[in-house]
Amino acid sequence: MDIVQLRNFVTTSELLHFARSAERLGITQSALSRSIQRLEKELGFRLFSRANKWDVQLTIAGEVYRKEALRLLHDLEHARQLALTAEHGDAGKLVIGTISSMLGQGAFIDAIAELRRKSPLAVLEIVDSTSGELLKLLEAHKVDLAFLRLSADFADDRLICRKLFMDKLMLVVPKDHRLAAAKRIRVADLAQENFILVPGEVSAVFRNYVLDFCRIRGSFNPRIVQEVSNNYTALRLVAAKCGITLVSSAYRGTFAEHVTYLELDDFQPELAMFALYPGNRPIPLADKFIREFRLKYDMRERSDVSGSGDPACPAGDLPEC
Repeated sequence: MDIVQLRNFVTTSELLHFARSAERLGITQSALSRSIQRLEKELGFRLFSRANKWDVQLTIAGEVYRKEALRLLHDLEHARQLALTAEHGDAGKLVIGTISSMLGQGAFIDAIAELRRKSPLAVLEIVDSTSGELLKLLEAHKVDLAFLRLSADFADDRLICRKLFMDKLMLVVPKDHRLAAAKRIRVADLAQENFILVPGEVSAVFRNYVLDFCRIRGSFNPRIVQEVSNNYTALRLVAAKCGITLVSSAYRGTFAEHVTYLELDDFQPELAMFALYPGNRPIPLADKFIREFRLKYDMRERSDVSGSGDPACPAGDLPEC
């Protein structure tokens, strides 16, 4: 039994005339008769009673089978339409892994809302994790798309890597800190401060970047008094006057009643944000989400006269790592 036999049967059961049915199906009458006979043989019962070549009627079994055949054809067409929709990135499930600073990007939230509006059949799942863990989740196929920071020497032929934008970092100090009201802050001014940073196993890229620019731009090794697993904890400890930290500008305003966000005058620290996904299996929904993010990010950049780091890459020109 195959889908062609089912369609031949349903058409014949509707017209109850082999010649007209064969004409609609675009086959010969003898081919239609053979198709119905093969189907009846496979089923083990007759579908039609034929008093003569003009008087064709469905048997009782044929009536029951027609209802089920119609349902089956409908389900097959529905499955085809769903698959076609998924092929164009309008359906299916997309598991997005991201570091927490990406969640603070307004364009990320805008892209989720827009994708849900345009593709209501799509299911999105968000996994908040660290850059190191996200690489493991990608390798284990537990996430389909990851937004993270990568080291300059990162290379993996199994993954497609796209640079999205340069994420500006900001200095965060307690509200009453001596630098909070300073007119000009240089990297060297941080030499005697207590730093709160993530450990290398959480984000080696972020930690090493901060250590390097302190050494190169400020000629000092930062004194790290506290290691934390995430930036929210770092901000809370800054609010508690345990030290200072650096975070993505996406956090600006968080705990604003207790901390002050500052920019350095002699150097603008920033780290690239990347999108990473498997290269061995197409994920149209992932491509669609990245395009939506780029569009929303560019719109926000154009509307923000103060800017946010380097200009973003145009939506149609996403450079590889």
